[in-house]
Amino acid sequence: MNDRNKSRRASERAPERPTGTAESDVSVSTTSGRNIAVQEELDFLWKTGSHLNDQIRFADSKAGFTVALSTATIGGFFGSGAHKVLTQSPPAVWRITGWLTGSAFVLLGGSILLGIWTVHPRFAARQQSQITFWEEILRYGSGREFHEKLRQQSPDEVLRIVSQHVFALAEICRAKYAFLSGCMAAGAAGGMAAALVMLWKR
Repeated sequence: MNDRNKSRRASERAPERPTGTAESDVSVSTTSGRNIAVQEELDFLWKTGSHLNDQIRFADSKAGFTVALSTATIGGFFGSGAHKVLTQSPPAVWRITGWLTGSAFVLLGGSILLGIWTVHPRFAARQQSQITFWEEILRYGSGREFHEKLRQQSPDEVLRIVSQHVFALAEICRAKYAFLSGCMAAGAAGGMAAALVMLWKR
């Protein structure tokens, strides 16, 4: 009888486990883990975007340098009177120096045009999201409205938008370096042609 009473009193003192505690802990743990994963992915994307922006600026700098060099070469070449062979006789009677002179002017001019087109701003369609593209952001009219729009986005939605933004930067980078390659190749070929003409004249 005493043992039965002790067992009853012990059961009355034992705290009851709240219903659903295990499920809540699992849910909180899963949500927290997902948020950490999203934050890590966002950090990676922003670092990648920063690297791509650096590459874009580097392409613009190299294009600007090539344009300046090609322009100076054309100026010096023209100042030497090399262009006279092009204006004083028709192409049918040009000699090798005439064709080299014409090629030099065309290539150097093409280098300048390609360099300008490299620096020219371009906006990929995927870049024009509502929270990363500057023109779309300004359409909200105020920082408060933009903030409200940003708060409505879920972490996964923000991750998707930033991913699209980084992909758009990669497309811009590819286009710029394609034109930059042409710009530098044309400038180098034009400079060599001009140098050969100058050496020939001596």
